[in-house]
Amino acid sequence: MFGYRVLGFGSFSSAEAPTFQVLTVAGGGSGGADDGGGGGAGGVVHHTEKALDSGTDYTVTIGAGASGSPNNNTVVSGSNSVFSDMTANGGGGGAVQSQNADNGGSGGGPRRATNVSNTPGSSTQGDSGGGTGYGNAGGSTDGNFSNGGGGADEAGGADGNGQGGDGKDFSSSFGTSVGANSGYFGGGGGTEGGTSPSGSAGGLGGGGAATSGSGNGNAGTANTGGGGGAGSDGGSNTGGPGGSGVVILKYPDSVTLTIGGGLTSSTSSSGGFKQTVFTAGSDNISY
Repeated sequence: MFGYRVLGFGSFSSAEAPTFQVLTVAGGGSGGADDGGGGGAGGVVHHTEKALDSGTDYTVTIGAGASGSPNNNTVVSGSNSVFSDMTANGGGGGAVQSQNADNGGSGGGPRRATNVSNTPGSSTQGDSGGGTGYGNAGGSTDGNFSNGGGGADEAGGADGNGQGGDGKDFSSSFGTSVGANSGYFGGGGGTEGGTSPSGSAGGLGGGGAATSGSGNGNAGTANTGGGGGAGSDGGSNTGGPGGSGVVILKYPDSVTLTIGGGLTSSTSSSGGFKQTVFTAGSDNISY
């Protein structure tokens, strides 16, 4: 077997196979319909030096974001993303009038205390495949307002009444575009900020804002795992869909990947490394 090992992405040994830095992000949950809670962000798993063998197939699956919650009886969560043995859990859907928020990679936000829907979703994201997992719970409610879904870096509502939790910044590893402040990776969906229609912001990192006034919630940003924002009170306003997930690989630029036709991806090269971003589909890769 040929190759070399990357030591802290700076030095190389010819004796071992290359290692890959991997970021796996699941699809975000939907915001709740009809003054519901914000959708939770998709779970995140980060591995700094994952060893992959030459000539071996590794599965990549990009989790879909949740479809928008259609009514006050339906909570909708996002789908898992997978790289090899690393699994990022789909974000939990935001609460609706008759159902609590779902647990997920990050938990969905609760609805203001009506019926049984005032409990936030919990994070189910743990470490996976040797990588470190990130996810947080939805925010709590005091009964007067619905709250945001959790983000990869903080719980829902951490920055203000009803706001979605912010995503985690990975720009130091993957470049300036892959950071929470740049609209990437795991912000929880914003929610209706109170009993009156005043939509709260989505968390930094792709979280959708709740509608302000009468209307449907805003979607989480595609390929960020952002949670969807809640629809406004009124009986027919749907939750915003969750943003789809993504998988990013960073590896030495002498490595050439073979990518199955079922995946959508793009590859760039800089500073001695390639970076491949998978944005849709499911298939195998190898080198």
